[in-house]
Amino acid sequence: MVIKLSAIEKPNVVDAIIGAITEQLMQGKLRKGDRLPPEAQLAQQLSVSRNSVREALKVMAAFGVLEIRQGDGTYIASEVTETCLNPLAMALVMQTEAPMSLVEFRQVLEVGVAELVIMKASEEDLQNLKDMTDEFAALVQEGEQDPEVLLEHDIAFHYELLALAQNPMMEKVVRTVMQLLVFSMKEHLAEPEGAARAVRDHNRILEALRKRDVLLARDSIAESYVAWKTRVRLPS
Repeated sequence: MVIKLSAIEKPNVVDAIIGAITEQLMQGKLRKGDRLPPEAQLAQQLSVSRNSVREALKVMAAFGVLEIRQGDGTYIASEVTETCLNPLAMALVMQTEAPMSLVEFRQVLEVGVAELVIMKASEEDLQNLKDMTDEFAALVQEGEQDPEVLLEHDIAFHYELLALAQNPMMEKVVRTVMQLLVFSMKEHLAEPEGAARAVRDHNRILEALRKRDVLLARDSIAESYVAWKTRVRLPS
């Protein structure tokens, strides 16, 4: 397959390279399993350095869009998820130099989710959420240390909040943002006190929801970000 890309003149070279490849994906000119040209050829076509190409490919590989096979080449992932090809997700991926902006975006969205939950959730809904939180707490108390297992319970709490908010549009946006931050969430949970902090954060947020207190919910969400946001980084 012959892939022709236009030379890049944008100031943020890495983002521009990601954008050029993403555009080919969105237009269907690149498909699952397609092999990208070698770095040197991509650099020549785009009029950029090989280092910039390499950095852009690493970012896209970290988010599951590309597969870098040592000694073979770089391919479009055979199992590119809906999140990866979501235009919003790709636009956020391109913000490689602003991970904290993504964190702030998630925080604002989560406050909005909490407000909707306070408005719409029944007492039974919140009791189910408490049961999930208690299960997570028991797991941590028993000494579970597998970051994958801990992450599954952590994300389940946030996804349940999305379900209780009953807003499909917000659910899609928040799920997209969270998928891009999963890497940092897992690193945080892998720390000695990471999982215990997550449990405390969930309990504080749950308490605010059960009190139907929007201001307390906002403060609880902000507090939950204090430790985690200092560790956020985009995978490379």
